Amino acid sequence: MEKTTWSINFYMRISFTGDAMRYMDHNTGYGQASEMIYKTFKKMDIDCGFEIENPDIEICFASPETHYWLNKNSYKIAYTAWESTDLTDNAKEIMSEADEIWGTSPWVKNVFEHIFPNKPIFYYKHGIDKRFKPELRKEAHKPFTFFHIGEPSSRKDGQMLVEAFIELFGDNQDYRLVMKCSGMNTVKVKDRWGYTSSPSALYKNIIDITNFLTNEQLVGLYGLCDVFVYPSWGEGFGFQPLEALAMGMPVISTDGWADYKKYITFPIESELSTNPWQKIHPGFMLKPIKESLKKQMLNAVQNYDVTAKETFRKSFLIHEEYDWVEITKPVISRLKDIYKKNNKS
Repeated sequence: MEKTTWSINFYMRISFTGDAMRYMDHNTGYGQASEMIYKTFKKMDIDCGFEIENPDIEICFASPETHYWLNKNSYKIAYTAWESTDLTDNAKEIMSEADEIWGTSPWVKNVFEHIFPNKPIFYYKHGIDKRFKPELRKEAHKPFTFFHIGEPSSRKDGQMLVEAFIELFGDNQDYRLVMKCSGMNTVKVKDRWGYTSSPSALYKNIIDITNFLTNEQLVGLYGLCDVFVYPSWGEGFGFQPLEALAMGMPVISTDGWADYKKYITFPIESELSTNPWQKIHPGFMLKPIKESLKKQMLNAVQNYDVTAKETFRKSFLIHEEYDWVEITKPVISRLKDIYKKNNKS
């Protein structure tokens, strides 16, 4: 991204609304993003706050069905992440009340352009927290450790990952799968009698971590593993693969939805398909192909030394390209244009 000298010579008031901005929580993608957005706006000396009175522009950062605005005369922006090619009718009705709609990536922007052809559509992608520092991985751990974050969110397909891991490695103690779950792991496997059980109950080389971690603990967990695996059907942005890449950790992931697809070490093939979650995610999503996932897991094992060095080299480029201030500069320029267009300058 081209570096620019930042300056601001106009006055405008920005009000943040929405559940994501109200409840900043590093355990959720919305929470991580809202915290960094607010801090970056403040760092850039933008007059902003939460649900302030008489703002020039309101930015509601929320899930599609929960947008709201508090000021009759403000310019209203609906900002959201999304994962499928359509929205529920209720979400369309709510978001149509906005003057402008923002997505979190080019993929999301394209979806909204088809749903709202008469609305201005923009995207404000997310950045990388500097605590995810590059680290050269000189050799793989013993056992070789795959890492996944996502359960119990079904679209991240921990179920497919566990099945692929068992089919490839079984209970071979030279390989391990660590699954960081949010409170619970819904993945099930069958024992030899046909009964269902949790993977960690049947396989000593599959580990569940269900408790919440601090930022420091999460960074440390990335460092204890070798390859991040993310067979997700779709992400509004997808923080975790980018965090892993920013630390120099090779990543196996679907990539059709990813703003940072050029950095993904081992892309998983996917196909645009009707998804199983139509009441939540109508339309299509990018279904990962299991055989491609298995192939890339084997590639990661066989080519680890070379790919770890290459991923480490690219991690510095990620920190440059996804610096929060740099990605926010075009956003402030967009807000400035809106402000001027509404004769507030």
